[in-house]
Amino acid sequence: MPAKTQSKATPKARNGGGAASSRGAAPAATRTTSSRGSGRSAAAKRQANQRGAQGKAAAKARQSKASTAASKASGSGSRRLTALEEIRKLQKSSDFMVRKLPFQRLVREVTRTINEDLRFQQSAIEALQEASESYLVSLFEDSNLCAVHGKRVTVMPRDLALAQRLRGDRI
Repeated sequence: MPAKTQSKATPKARNGGGAASSRGAAPAATRTTSSRGSGRSAAAKRQANQRGAQGKAAAKARQSKASTAASKASGSGSRRLTALEEIRKLQKSSDFMVRKLPFQRLVREVTRTINEDLRFQQSAIEALQEASESYLVSLFEDSNLCAVHGKRVTVMPRDLALAQRLRGDRI
């Protein structure tokens, strides 16, 4: 492999007394003795030499910044961030996830099959909703563990079925 810098310069050349110093203010790291890249323009050679001086890590960082900007422009990265923000917000709140009125209608519809004349206090419906949401959250937590065990991030119906079977739930 050809050397990129002058290999054995005399002390005179290093101190500025030789022919190497007559090239101007270019640093020693940018002077090449190889014929590689002879078809490139001077600006392209300079840029290639700068990349070599900065190292592959810096070039990779520039490339990753460009790809990050491209992914945010496409929306895939921003969707992920939005979902995580929404999860954090929902975990902080203590509000119900299911709206109260649709849940109340569901409870009344299910109990109508048993007895037509049942009446409910508001606190009873809220207690039912609290219990059912707590059950669903814990079921989804167990289902998520089943999905992770299967080396997946997506919860599937078979994960729910396995979690219910392991719990001994009968539905």
